[in-house]
Amino acid sequence: MLTSLLSHLNQIQLNSNRNQQNSALDLASPYFLHPGESLGTALIPIALEHNNYQVWERAMWRALRGKNKIRFIDGSPQRSTEEDPLFDAWERCNTFVVSWINHSLSLNIAKSVIWINSAEELWRELTQLPRRHVQDC
Repeated sequence: MLTSLLSHLNQIQLNSNRNQQNSALDLASPYFLHPGESLGTALIPIALEHNNYQVWERAMWRALRGKNKIRFIDGSPQRSTEEDPLFDAWERCNTFVVSWINHSLSLNIAKSVIWINSAEELWRELTQLPRRHVQDC
């Protein structure tokens, strides 16, 4: 009985370790990308302009939430080191999120943030737009 229990606990731990390494294949993981995903896809039909941030932000937040990628804009999966087995998955997902956001920006705004490579940093920068717009008026 005890041997069986220990064996079962060992199996659970092995599966847990395997899931951590293969989380890019786990549908519930923020690292999962459906094979049909594309970097060139516009997730929402609204382009961010200087006067529509709230509507754009809500639509983009919902789209990213639906794709389980909201964590990339709130910074919860911290960028891992190159030695981490999830490094490539993090890099790939972050790149997708940055691309999706960039495809929803007006040309002028897109030009101003083109060199930002972190989804979290890009999101933070875009949250400043309404304040800058008010100051410019």
